[in-house]
Amino acid sequence: MRIAVIGGSGFIGSFLIRRLLREGYNVLNVDIRKGEIDVEYYMADIRVLNRVISALSDTDIVFHLVGTVLGTARKNPYLAVQLDIYGTLNVLEACIRNNAENNLC
Repeated sequence: MRIAVIGGSGFIGSFLIRRLLREGYNVLNVDIRKGEIDVEYYMADIRVLNRVISALSDTDIVFHLVGTVLGTARKNPYLAVQLDIYGTLNVLEACIRNNAENNLC
C-alpha cells in the first residue's frame, strides 16, 4: 500500500511519515521542499494541478496536510487562499483523476 503525505516536510507531516514508516507502509512525501526524513520525495506545489496529478498516481491513500499558518495568512491572504482553497481543490481533482473510487483521499 502506497501512501502520499502532501505537506510531509512540515511539522505534523513529518511525524505522520515517521509513524507510517514504523507501521511498514510505502510512503511518498509530496511537498515543495524536501524534508529531513529519508523517504521517497516528489516536489510539487499544490497550486499546480498537473504536478499534483502526477504526484498522486499509483497511491492508495492521500493525507493532505498543507495549510497556511495564521501569521502568513494575515500578511498575505491571497497566498493563503491559493494554498488552502485552490490547493485543496487541486488535491481533490487529482484524486478524482487518479481513480479516487479505488483510493482513499
